[in-house]
Amino acid sequence: MPPAVAPPGALYAGRVDSDTLKLTWKAAKGADGYVVLRYDPAKKAYEKVATVGKKATSWTDKATKANKTYRYKMRSYDVVGGKRVYSALTYAVSSKTHSPAAKKTNVQSIDVNRSATIGLGQVKQIYAEAEASHYTTYEYPRPVSTKLYYSASNSRVKVSASGKVTGLKAGTATVTIRSHNGRLAKVKVTVKDFAHPKGGFDYMSGYMMPTLVEAKRAEILNIASYFSQHPEASGGYICLDENDNLLNHANIDMGSMRDYIYKFLYSAPYPVEIAVYSTQIEFQIPFPDADGAAAYESLKFFYDHDLEDQDAASSGMDKVAPRWFFSTFAGH
Repeated sequence: MPPAVAPPGALYAGRVDSDTLKLTWKAAKGADGYVVLRYDPAKKAYEKVATVGKKATSWTDKATKANKTYRYKMRSYDVVGGKRVYSALTYAVSSKTHSPAAKKTNVQSIDVNRSATIGLGQVKQIYAEAEASHYTTYEYPRPVSTKLYYSASNSRVKVSASGKVTGLKAGTATVTIRSHNGRLAKVKVTVKDFAHPKGGFDYMSGYMMPTLVEAKRAEILNIASYFSQHPEASGGYICLDENDNLLNHANIDMGSMRDYIYKFLYSAPYPVEIAVYSTQIEFQIPFPDADGAAAYESLKFFYDHDLEDQDAASSGMDKVAPRWFFSTFAGH
């Protein structure tokens, strides 16, 4: 038997007036018709209430009463060998019939931020809020239900029932949010591997760090990534003593990151100091300038919970890890 036709898309239930509801949907390719089902509380099951032709994209339910909530599902069908082959059922949608003065109404729209950026493994709450329909004269109407349903377009992200999205693979995905009556909103989620950027650094003010920093980019980013995950590891400094031993402040637990710091510091042609504060890490690399005078370049990583969604370009900094930005400086 050939595969069943796809179900209709974007099913939506809306109020027409105080005792009439209307379903709308997107046609399914190849469908010969559609079946509408409505939930019967007495039977605790969905019962067929209408069959419509393949050109239909809406159906009006006049067999309803005022101030009641009704639930619906649909499915498509294809005629094969004189028999109907049905699609899977759509998700359920519900809508309320109500008077103009009702305090509760259906969802008119979903307010969202249209895009979001997260790092690999990072979890972020998607902002989405159901807004009440304008089909009421009550001053502050509330939706019948503010519950929202979330789904992801691919496996680059995982989204929970409460709208928390997790970055699983670098790339983009679309998170679709649906209200009880089928209103839809979409958020484009970009997942970035902040620890291994492909485009390189865009150094501010035209200053380029020495070859050392460019060659050790991975080590620097791993250190920044560590502190982005362990913000409590702060309030001290890390540098080499006169015997080339790594000085580690007592309240900084570097764990496995110690190897990265050793590798970076021991490879330096000049003494390199790493200062660690509550909101930043600074690498200072001294070197003589063209006139032989003492000079240095520094690479600073800034950490701030409030900078998570900040546009790094507008702040003159580049983002290298969740809530981490960096800038460079050269001077004497």
